[in-house]
Amino acid sequence: MFECQILFLFLGGVIWENQTLVRLCFLRGLNAIAFVAGSLYSDKKARGFNDAMSKENQDQKTWKTQVKTVGFRETAIGFLRDRLLRENEKERVDKLIRRLSKYEPQHEIVNLLRTNPVWQQHADELILELPEVTSDPEIHFIFQGGANVPKIPILDENRLFFGCGEYFYALDAETSNVIWRLHNPGKSWSIAHLSEDFLYVCSGGKLHALSSFDGSERWRFEVGKGLSAPFSHHDKVFVGSEEGTLYALDAESASRLWTFNVVKSVSVAPGIWQDKIFAVSKDHCVYAIRMDDGECLWHFATDSKIYGVPHVTDGVIYLTSADKKVYALFAASGQLIWSFTTGGEIYTSPFEENGLLYVSSRDRHLYVLQAEDGKELWRYKTLGYPSSPTACRGMVYFSAQGRVYGISVADHKMRWCFPLGFSVATSPVVGQKRIYSGTLEGKLVCLKLKTKIDEQGATQVIREFLDPEPEDHSE
Repeated sequence: MFECQILFLFLGGVIWENQTLVRLCFLRGLNAIAFVAGSLYSDKKARGFNDAMSKENQDQKTWKTQVKTVGFRETAIGFLRDRLLRENEKERVDKLIRRLSKYEPQHEIVNLLRTNPVWQQHADELILELPEVTSDPEIHFIFQGGANVPKIPILDENRLFFGCGEYFYALDAETSNVIWRLHNPGKSWSIAHLSEDFLYVCSGGKLHALSSFDGSERWRFEVGKGLSAPFSHHDKVFVGSEEGTLYALDAESASRLWTFNVVKSVSVAPGIWQDKIFAVSKDHCVYAIRMDDGECLWHFATDSKIYGVPHVTDGVIYLTSADKKVYALFAASGQLIWSFTTGGEIYTSPFEENGLLYVSSRDRHLYVLQAEDGKELWRYKTLGYPSSPTACRGMVYFSAQGRVYGISVADHKMRWCFPLGFSVATSPVVGQKRIYSGTLEGKLVCLKLKTKIDEQGATQVIREFLDPEPEDHSE
C-alpha cells in the first residue's frame, strides 16, 4: 500500500510539472476523434452517392431492357402511368412527353398523366381551364323556390344567394340544399350584393345587411319608396330608389353619409373607378359621383332610357340604351370614346372580357365588339330576345326563349343549346363547370358542363403542362 501511495504522488508530480504536454495530448486526441468521425461521414456520403448512381444506372438498364422488349411506346406509357416521380424529376417527364407526343394522340397522354397520382391534380387543374366547347350540358339539379322567376343569383364559391317571390335563399351551389332562407310576406327581393361576409339586399323599401353564413340581420335601412339593387365598397353601401335618390350609408351602422338626387328613379352600377361610383337613371343619364361626399363629377345623356347595368373596367364604362346604341366612356371624365348602333333597342347589360365586349339587342342578335374602338367583330342570330351575356373560358353564354346557349368565341359557332322547358330564362351565371339560370314557377336550374377532352384541348393541356406561364413578380 505504501508503494502505491509513493507511485501516485510521483505521477501527480510529473503531470503537474508537464501540464502543457498533457493538454497537447488531449487536443491531439480530439483531432484524432474528429478525423475518424469525418472519415466515417465521408464514407457514408460516398456510399449514398454511389447508391444513387447505382440506382440511376439500374433505372437506365431497366429502361433499356424494357425498350428492347416491348418498344419505346409501351415503355413510355407505362412510365407515365405507373412511375411515381418526384416534382424535381419533372424535366425527365417533360422530355418523355415531348418525344411521345410526336406520334401518340394528345388526349391519351393527358389520360396517362391523370392516372398517375403525382401529376393528376396538376393535369385536372389545367383541364378545368379548358373552354366548355365539347358536349351538351346536363341538368345537375332543379331547385323549386317561390312562385316567381328567381332573381339572378350571386355565386360565392360554393354558395348561391338569390330572391324568389317572397323568399330569399342561401343554397349550397353543388347540392341545392338550403343553408338558410328569409321570408318577407307580400314583398319581393332585389338582386343581392355580397361583400366579404355580408350580404346587402333590398325588399319592400328596406335595405337589409345580412350575415352570409346564417342570414342574421346586422341592420336595416328603410325609406318610403322601393329600392334598387345595392352595391358596397369598403366601408360604404350605396343604394338607389324609385323616387330618384341615391343613398350612401355607413356599412357598420347604416347611418346616412350623403344623398344624391335626380328627377327619376336611379340605381347604382356594381363597379368603381378610382374615387367614383356610377349611377344610371330613367332620365336617360349616367352619373359619376364621388364616393366621399356625393358630388356629381360628370354626367352623360343618351337618347333614351337606360335599362341595363353599366360595366366598369380599366378606366372605361360601357353602357347600353333603348336608343339601340352601345357607348364607351372614359370613367375619369365621361368623354365619349365610341358608340355603336345595333338593329334594335337594348334592355340588357354589356359584358367585357379579354378585350371583347358582348351586347344583346332586341333585334335578336348577340353582338361581339372590339372593346377598344367599338368595331364589330361578329354577331350571332338567335330565335328570341337574348338576355344579358356573360363570357368565360372561350365561351359566351346567354338565354333566349327559355333556352341557354353556349357559343364558341373562337369560331362563333353554337356548341350547344339547352331548353329549360319554359319560355323564360334569366341571364345565366357561370361557375366552375356549372351554369345557373332561373325560369318560371320559381325554378332555378343548374346545368353541369361535361368536358370531353378532344385533341385541341389535350394539346393545350400538354402545352401548359410543359411550359407553364412564368409567375408575375412585378408587384
